[in-house]
Amino acid sequence: MNYYCSRIKSLLSKKKIVFSLICFILIASMPLSSESEGRGRTAEGLAVYAGIKTLYNKWDLGLFGSRKYYRGRLYRHLVDAIGKDIVTDYDYILPMPDSLIKKSIVSDLGHGKWLHIHGHLNKDDVKKLIGQGTRYVRDLERRKYLFSLSGRIKSFRLQEAVGKRWIHLYLDRVGIRASAEK
Repeated sequence: MNYYCSRIKSLLSKKKIVFSLICFILIASMPLSSESEGRGRTAEGLAVYAGIKTLYNKWDLGLFGSRKYYRGRLYRHLVDAIGKDIVTDYDYILPMPDSLIKKSIVSDLGHGKWLHIHGHLNKDDVKKLIGQGTRYVRDLERRKYLFSLSGRIKSFRLQEAVGKRWIHLYLDRVGIRASAEK
């Protein structure tokens, strides 16, 4: 028993407690690196996208009386999202010449056609895609690589037709990230 008491006293000595507190304070006060800031921005962008997608699903799948209510909630959420970053899921296929000319991208996947992204593609991302060679650009069409889109929301538009609903997001610069880059 005395052995355990002496062991506990040694672990809880004042010197060790002071040292651990100093280490904790130093680690907590260290500035974040740019990589972790980028991850934080990505997490915030994914959260914005998830909120929009959840409210869209409630608006789209709602019964007759609730659609108007959820459209209003989605509209208010989108107004609050103006100026924030958004990062989509890997739902987009880039038809290379068309996406550069039209400056709008719509998912080819059945469950992703609800969100239309408009804006100029980020020049650095396009150079990175083209820099991988003509074979890679040709494979974009053949193999249907999936991409995630990101950018800062400038404005939006909600569109309804008989039985169909869409959200059009207008972004400052549309960043492109291939699913292989995760």
